[in-house]
Amino acid sequence: MIEYIKVDDLDTALQFATNELAPRGAQHPEFLADLEKTMALLAFPDLAKYADDANSIPPTDQDTLSLFQDPAFAPIMQLMKRAQRVKVAKELNSAILESQGNGTETKLTGLVKLMSWGEEKLESSGVSLPIGEKTRGRNWAKQVLTG
Repeated sequence: MIEYIKVDDLDTALQFATNELAPRGAQHPEFLADLEKTMALLAFPDLAKYADDANSIPPTDQDTLSLFQDPAFAPIMQLMKRAQRVKVAKELNSAILESQGNGTETKLTGLVKLMSWGEEKLESSGVSLPIGEKTRGRNWAKQVLTG
C-alpha cells in the first residue's frame, strides 16, 4: 500500500487497503496501529512524497514544511524511509522462508555471516589478509544484515 501511495496511485491504495488490509486488521488487532499510520499517508500525500529518503528535493510550501517539523508526524514519515522498506522486506522474506520450512534466514545472509566470521578468525589467528580483502566480509555483513 505504501508503494501505491508513493507513486500517487491513491485509488489502488484505497482498494488494496479495503480488500486486503482491513479484513486482516479486524482479525489481528495488533496490526491496527500500523494500518492507521499507513492510512494517514493518504490524508497527507506530501508526507509520502517528501519523506522518502530517496527524494532529495525538499518541500517548497510552508504547510508541508511545517508538517515535517511537527514531531507528531515522525512515525508516519518513518514509513517512507529506506530502513522501513528494508525491515519489511526482511520480515517478508523470513515469513516466506519459514512457511516453506527453510528457517527464517536466507542462504545469502548465512554466507555473509560466515564470511565475516571467517575474516575475524583469520585475523585473530595472525593470518594477514590482502588490504582490499581485510574487511570486505564485515562490510558486506553490515550492509546485508542491517540494511
